[in-house]
Amino acid sequence: MVSINGLEFEYDGIFFDILTTINNNTMYNERKWLVDCLWVEGPTGEAYQTMNAQTYPLCELLKHFSCLGQNFVFFIRIREYGISDNIDHISTFEDFQKSDCKMVLIMADSKFYGIYAKDDIKQRSVQNSLISLLSIDAEFVPMDSITRTGLTV
Repeated sequence: MVSINGLEFEYDGIFFDILTTINNNTMYNERKWLVDCLWVEGPTGEAYQTMNAQTYPLCELLKHFSCLGQNFVFFIRIREYGISDNIDHISTFEDFQKSDCKMVLIMADSKFYGIYAKDDIKQRSVQNSLISLLSIDAEFVPMDSITRTGLTV
């Protein structure tokens, strides 16, 4: 069975910073990202609701989230897939293991993050980027120590 590991951390900065950090790992540029749960708070936050259930290359997601203005991301779940991968319904870790999905990023209450991936090397690379670029002490959590019971927001 495929092993899933997580990074869990709290970050008070903007969601764009986290996306930029993931983008610095060039291995993610040739992927599509599904935005399947998004809520943006602020004067024009509801305009972002059209992004739900859509796929984007990471560079396009960066464009969307670079200009939030007075808005902020309250919660989001995005999932990474290869360009030709099937997009599956995922709500549990078991669903994730069986799917083509490579990574799940969840942020809740605008500051609590969980990044779950099947590839340990990618996960460590993201962890190192979070530490070096944003000074975030993201805790590496092996599958048998993950306390989250599902992959929903």
